[in-house]
Amino acid sequence: MADRTTRGVSYIRIGSGTCSQSGSAIRISAQRIAAYCKLHRIALNATLIDKDMVTLGEHGARQTVLDEALGMLRSGGPTLLIVPSMAHLALSVGKLAGLVEQHFGDGTFALVAVAEGVDTRTDNGRFVLGLLRTLARWECEGAYHAES
Repeated sequence: MADRTTRGVSYIRIGSGTCSQSGSAIRISAQRIAAYCKLHRIALNATLIDKDMVTLGEHGARQTVLDEALGMLRSGGPTLLIVPSMAHLALSVGKLAGLVEQHFGDGTFALVAVAEGVDTRTDNGRFVLGLLRTLARWECEGAYHAES
């Protein structure tokens, strides 16, 4: 049997409110991701650290470190984005669901959130994606009805 190792990129976001502890938060997140990768035979191409930074990307567009990580997936390199927690991707269910749907919904790329145990390569991970879609619709409909 051939040794099949998945290639991934890890993305760690450290909020501006945790500046004094950012070094230890980054280290702890990186250690958790490394342990998960070792257990599941995932080879990391890169670990990108986001300290709430926005840069100018191609054509002068605003680009975040998350955009860079997602770009690495689209460029034909790694096929998996691994994060310490879903909270590293977005702060609202609606934004999280939109991001996950846009980048991982068709199954071309996979997402792993270590803290929640979500891996979109599995049935349980795909179930969580479906649940996120439902919650996002519910959140949008609730906002729509609240404005009425």
